[in-house]
Amino acid sequence: MNPKKFGKLANNNQEPWKLPLPLFIEKIYFKQYGKKGPDNIQSIEEMLSAKRKKTEERKKRKLERIQLGLNNLNEIKVE
Repeated sequence: MNPKKFGKLANNNQEPWKLPLPLFIEKIYFKQYGKKGPDNIQSIEEMLSAKRKKTEERKKRKLERIQLGLNNLNEIKVE
């Protein structure tokens, strides 16, 4: 489903047996995923903000785990 490769498929005027490009995309999407369209439609900005938020949360959890690990090492007494 690479949009860059669809341009060469948009020649339904030269080859009338081919579907127009929007219908062709719907057909192959249905063939691959078994549904008419995606469940959750987001803009690029929404996708980027969600990805940034997820990354920040992941970094925060990792930092907390590191701090907990260092605290646990400080509590262990070396004999």
